[in-house]
Amino acid sequence: PSSLLCRVYGCFSFKNSLGYFLHAVLMDCLVGLPASIADIAGFDCLTPSIFDMKSEFQDGGFKAAFPERFGLDINFAADLNFLRSLGVVDYSVLLSVWQIPEELGLDLSKQDVRPCILVPGTSERPWYLLRLGVIDFLVHWDVRKRTENVLKRTCFHPMHSERVTIMDPDGYARRQLDFLEFVFRSELRK
Repeated sequence: PSSLLCRVYGCFSFKNSLGYFLHAVLMDCLVGLPASIADIAGFDCLTPSIFDMKSEFQDGGFKAAFPERFGLDINFAADLNFLRSLGVVDYSVLLSVWQIPEELGLDLSKQDVRPCILVPGTSERPWYLLRLGVIDFLVHWDVRKRTENVLKRTCFHPMHSERVTIMDPDGYARRQLDFLEFVFRSELRK
């Protein structure tokens, strides 16, 4: 209930053509709004900006679009520690961002907007509505992923191993958490 990740309706496992098991999660649509918000006048014409964020090296264009960041105190640790405890890697956080008019933001501030997050506007920044969720195949840290890690560190990024996006579940969750805290809490750390 306190998770910032979207509601999960089920997890399905299947073997791909190479014989590897893949796990797919059926979850809420992250680019759409919950009906309680979508029915409010004014939202029918708003389109979100969508960012697929893995790390500081793969942020989906987020830092360029929002250099000021949001400065929110959001706890991502529980969600990412849950994925780490399952031994899962190779996921991204999908972020949908709607820029909303001030009057709509003021209306929404009087109600519960979960699973979305309302970012109040300031004199320098408009109001935003955010929605977060984990996307991608949830892949176990196995021999294949360990091999991928070694090959990428050795062949593709020998001088910059920090750019290798696949790593063990502890490192993956820690890097993802550090990145998300940087993105969302930078103003709070000043």
